[in-house]
Amino acid sequence: MALTAVIATAGLLLMTVFALFNANSPLRLGINHLFCCCTGKGRPTDPEGPQPDSPAASAAPCQVEPTTPVTEALKSPEAMALNLTPSSRITLVTNGTVFTDDYTPLPDVKALVHHMAIHHRLFLVTRCDTDDQEETARQAIETLVSDLPAGRFRPEQSLYASTDIGIHSISRQLEAVLHIDATVTTANYLARFLPYVYLVGGSKKSAGDNTRVVDTLQTLVHKYM
Repeated sequence: MALTAVIATAGLLLMTVFALFNANSPLRLGINHLFCCCTGKGRPTDPEGPQPDSPAASAAPCQVEPTTPVTEALKSPEAMALNLTPSSRITLVTNGTVFTDDYTPLPDVKALVHHMAIHHRLFLVTRCDTDDQEETARQAIETLVSDLPAGRFRPEQSLYASTDIGIHSISRQLEAVLHIDATVTTANYLARFLPYVYLVGGSKKSAGDNTRVVDTLQTLVHKYM
């Protein structure tokens, strides 16, 4: 009889201890509530989850709003029609569009070249028949792009060829989206392979079906870029 009473008492004590350590037990909740009522401190434990201003709630992960993609460059409707982007490659043959026959810059071309170099990937292609002509053209191009922002035009973006075939190869290997030229034969040939080809200062009658014609480089840049 005495042994049975001892076992029963020990079992009751174990159940009481377990209830005290169990946060969701009625005994624990009752004790918390009584403590809050008597002292005015704290709040009863909520079995449903942390309260809004509790440390546990503060530690909960925040929902981060997705960031909106930022367009690298604002494009005109005409440029969007050409599908030009900041990474679009443009090959511009400088003979007759940027330079005269002796590689002297034409009026107002500097701002146009800068605009294309800043907003797209511009490659200047120059036809030179001799090494001396190439050196003269190289110096003229270095002067033309000297005050562009760093990284917008690198030396390897200035290319030279001695024949029309060389110019054809350069533009096709670069996979230019837009090719600009003042030579009708080159423009008509490349129009068969490249998305957009513009002939500057040429005749619409001489231009091929896929070759577009503009009066000046300035017209092209202002209208389509």
